[in-house]
Amino acid sequence: MKFDARQWVKTAKDAGMKYIVITSKHHDGFCMFDTKQTDYCITKATPWKHDPMKDLAAECHRQGLKLCFYHSIMDWHHPDYLPRRPWDTRPAEGASLDRYIHEYLMPELRELLTQYGPIGILWFDGGWEHNAQELHSEEVDTMIRSLQPGILINDRNDNLPEDYATPEQEIPATAPQDRLWETCMTINDTWGYAKNDTNWKSAEDLTRKLIDIASKGGNFLLNVGPTAEGVFPEAINERLAQMGAWMKVNGESIYGTTKCPLASLSFNGRCTAKGNRLYLEVFDWPAGELAVSGLAASPTGAKALDGGERLKVSLDRAGDTATLHIPKPKRIDPAATVIELEMSSRPH
Repeated sequence: MKFDARQWVKTAKDAGMKYIVITSKHHDGFCMFDTKQTDYCITKATPWKHDPMKDLAAECHRQGLKLCFYHSIMDWHHPDYLPRRPWDTRPAEGASLDRYIHEYLMPELRELLTQYGPIGILWFDGGWEHNAQELHSEEVDTMIRSLQPGILINDRNDNLPEDYATPEQEIPATAPQDRLWETCMTINDTWGYAKNDTNWKSAEDLTRKLIDIASKGGNFLLNVGPTAEGVFPEAINERLAQMGAWMKVNGESIYGTTKCPLASLSFNGRCTAKGNRLYLEVFDWPAGELAVSGLAASPTGAKALDGGERLKVSLDRAGDTATLHIPKPKRIDPAATVIELEMSSRPH
């Protein structure tokens, strides 16, 4: 086993990530943490007999990232979980979903939320086979909040809305209204490690997806599938490092920003906002100057985030329409060149 929690967290941090969502249990029911509820777990059913969640919790605390848990409600291994899969020949007679929830799922969650320090998110999945009443979703979520008052809970405990929405493998065309949200997406086509899946998204594509999500007010949960030995494939390391290099220079346009206040953009790219600043993430710089129309406030300054080059902008007004002209900076980034505009008031 080559698992190194310090390297995992460092890789995430260097990529610009602020939190880690780790799978504590997936649909197959195998627990990746030390639990008293079953022997079907990493500390009892493997030669390693080690709890990686304790290592990750310690490293997240040391390196300043939030630790979060993905936990499947669905459990193909537990005898009380229903319905059975088509390939599962065990009789369903005598099984009790209520017993599964109260005597297995909830005690497991209690362990996760009391043994590893502060937890940022409980990321449920696998709840679509039952409704909220059958899963006792409100009772479960109430227990979670009693143990971790500052926690966020996603919307997959049979679609109770809770704190935020989770579109999967897609970025919404428009930002969800009055709702926190987070796109979860794979780096290739597979959620777990798959040796033959080499259809990797490029670092440029992933960076632009991050920008697109931020411009709509969302977060990006990017899936990383380690090998059975506990290491990330080199293709993943390369992409995370490239995204991290872009974030080190341009992260100000992502962290703590709100969605783009403009109804439309006159260039190929996106924009984000923070206070009186507007960030223009330009994917493809046009020939000559960049034209930006639709601003209600006037610019008081402009600079390129890469290198800090100050840019002299001009403003044309024609009736009710104002167009801002920004000269091309010396440094152009193939993923996105970011221009910070200081405005006379909050941009809208």
